Amino acid sequence: MHIVFRCDSTKHQGLGHVFRAVSVADAAVAAGHTVEFLARIESEVGRRLLSDHSFEVTVPESTEAAWVAEWAAERRADVLHVDTYESQGPLRAELDDRGILLSSLEDGPWGRRPADVVVDPSAGAENAYRPWDGSARLLRGLTAIPLRSEILADLEAAEVRRAEFERTGGPLRVLIVMGGTDARNMTSVVAGWWADAGVESTTTLVSAREDLDVPGMTVVKPGPGIARSFAEMDLVLSGAGTTMWELAALGVPQGVVQLVDNQADNYSFAASSRMAAGLGSVAGLGDDEFDAVDLPPAERAAAVETLRRLGTDAQARREMAQTGRALVDGRGGQRIVELWAEAVQARAGDVSARRATIDDASVLFDWRNDPSVRAVSREKGELKWDSHVAWLKGTLARADRELWIVRRGGEPVGTLRFDELVPGEWEVSITVAPTSRGRGLAGVFLAETERAFARSRSGEVRLVAEMLEENAASRRLFESNGYSGGLKDEGAEERWFRLTKTLQA
Repeated sequence: MHIVFRCDSTKHQGLGHVFRAVSVADAAVAAGHTVEFLARIESEVGRRLLSDHSFEVTVPESTEAAWVAEWAAERRADVLHVDTYESQGPLRAELDDRGILLSSLEDGPWGRRPADVVVDPSAGAENAYRPWDGSARLLRGLTAIPLRSEILADLEAAEVRRAEFERTGGPLRVLIVMGGTDARNMTSVVAGWWADAGVESTTTLVSAREDLDVPGMTVVKPGPGIARSFAEMDLVLSGAGTTMWELAALGVPQGVVQLVDNQADNYSFAASSRMAAGLGSVAGLGDDEFDAVDLPPAERAAAVETLRRLGTDAQARREMAQTGRALVDGRGGQRIVELWAEAVQARAGDVSARRATIDDASVLFDWRNDPSVRAVSREKGELKWDSHVAWLKGTLARADRELWIVRRGGEPVGTLRFDELVPGEWEVSITVAPTSRGRGLAGVFLAETERAFARSRSGEVRLVAEMLEENAASRRLFESNGYSGGLKDEGAEERWFRLTKTLQA
C-alpha cells in the first residue's frame, strides 16, 4: 500500500498530530508499505522529526477536499490518513470517487468525521457511544495508541537502563517538558512548582525560549531527540498529550498538567488510574489560550505538595511506572496499519465476514435498538448503552458464542451471532442493518458468514434458526439457504419455528 499522511503543525495545533502521524508512518514502513506526508509544518521540531525519519513532505497548495484527493490520486495512494481537528470538507466523498480509503484520527468529539477507518486513542473511548455516521471500521482506546519507532525500540531496554541509572541516594533526575511547542508557555510555571517542592534534583527544562533562566536548572532546546532521555529520568513533568503515553509505555514516573480542553479525558484517566500524578488544569485560565498562567493559590499549593510527595516516595514512583507499562503497549500503529490492509482488501471484494470487536459496540447498539429488530426479537425492550457494552465484552470473551460482522465493500451491513446449544450445534441469529434492508442481500450475508464460521471450526457443524411464526420473511430467508424444519411447539401461546442445517468444516 501507499499511504499519504495529512497533518499540520502550527502554534495553535501543536505537534501532537505530527508525532502521532509519524508513529503510524513508522509502523507502515515496518510492514513494508510506502508513505509520504502532505503537511504544513511551521515548527522546527516537526521539520526535524520528519527529516530524521526520512519521510518525503509536500506542502499542500490548497486544503480543499477536491485538491487533496486529486493530489493523493496522482500519487497512487491507497489510503489517506488525516490527523487534524480542522474540517476537511467532503474529503471522504472525493477520495471515494478516486478509489482511495480515508483513515481519520480523532480524540473523542475532537476531529470527528466519517471515514473508512476511524482511530481514537483516547482512554476509555472503546466504552463510549459514538453515533453511527457511516464509518466502516473503528479502533478506539489505549490499544490504538501509536508510538514512534525510537520509543518502541527503547521499550525492552528501558527498564534495564533505568536500573543502571537508579541511585539509592543523591538527587533525582527530573525533566520538565510541556509539549513540542509549549504553546501555553508553561515550562517556567511548572519549574516554579518543582522548585517550591524543595526536592533535591538535577532538573532539565525543555524550552525554545532564549530568555528562560531558572536558577539551579538546565535549559535545553526542544527536538525529536529529547525522547531518548526519557528512560533515564526518575521523574518527568509534562502536559497530558502525546508525551504522556510515551512515558507510560516506557515506565517513567510522571506528573501531568492539563494544558488545553481536549486533554481533559486523558488527564482524568491518567490521574484516576495512577498512571501519573495529576497536577491540575490550566485549560481555560488566562485571557488568551497561549498566555502563561499559574494555578489559583490553593490549587498551586496542592500541586506543589503532590510533587513533594512524588519526589520523596520511591515506591509510589515504582508503582506508577508499573501501571503505565501495563496500560500502554504502544502497538497501536501496527494495529492501524493492519486495519488499513484489511479495509483495502474488503473494499476490493463484495461480501465478507469478520469476527466482531469491542469497537463495533456503537453500530451494533444502533442496529439492535431499531424498532423493527426489537419487534421480532425475544427481548423486545430498548437496550441501555452500559448494559450493551457489558454484554458485548462478555460475548467476546465467551467460548460458546461467536459474533460476526458482515461487510459489503468494506462497510458493515449486518451481523450474525452463533450460540452453542450443545457441542457441535449452534443457534444462528441474523440482523441486517436498516440501511441495507429491502435489497435481497440477507441470503448472501447469511451464506458468506456461514462459510467463514464453518472454516473456523473443525468437523461437522449443525446450525439452528428459530423465529416467530409471524416472521415469515425470516423463515423464507433460512429455508432458501438450505434450512428445514417446522413449528417448535404448536401448543405454545407464542409459536416459534425451528429450522436446522448441517455444514462440513
